[in-house]
Amino acid sequence: EQFAPLIDLDMQFVNQLQAKFSFSKSRQLSLSLIDYQMSETRSTEYVFGLGFRKRGVPLPFHWEVMGKNGLTNKLENDLTLRLDMSFRDDATTNSYLDQTAAIPVGGQQVIKISPSISYVINNRINIKLYFDEQRTIPKISSSPPVTTTRAGVQIRISLADVAAQPQKTK
Repeated sequence: EQFAPLIDLDMQFVNQLQAKFSFSKSRQLSLSLIDYQMSETRSTEYVFGLGFRKRGVPLPFHWEVMGKNGLTNKLENDLTLRLDMSFRDDATTNSYLDQTAAIPVGGQQVIKISPSISYVINNRINIKLYFDEQRTIPKISSSPPVTTTRAGVQIRISLADVAAQPQKTK
């Protein structure tokens, strides 16, 4: 059974504020007829996100581009700030078919935080600064907690010209 997402709201308001909420739930059952044991894994996840887009943000240094008519245009483009957080809880239990007690055998809590800053230089180039940290806290003592951190700069270059779309003729 998987409801991913069960509830999903992704909104952008008139003032360029963005909000996101997502709720997912899943359950997986597996039956072993060799030892008459059933394994059940349950997972619940919450995702929260906030963002803000500011239009007309100039670059911090002077950069001008020649336009089609020979005049110089000053670049002022969109800046997007985002913060996403997610919380996931996984639990695995085993039980024998002739008993009512379930034995916990695994599980973890995963907390993830992802802030990012994205800047559109022009219709072909986008620069993004990002940071992702994920902490995994196990529910059983046989596995250690794990923290994964990623950060970097992402440059996206589009080879297709967005402004030069073919026009329909009558």
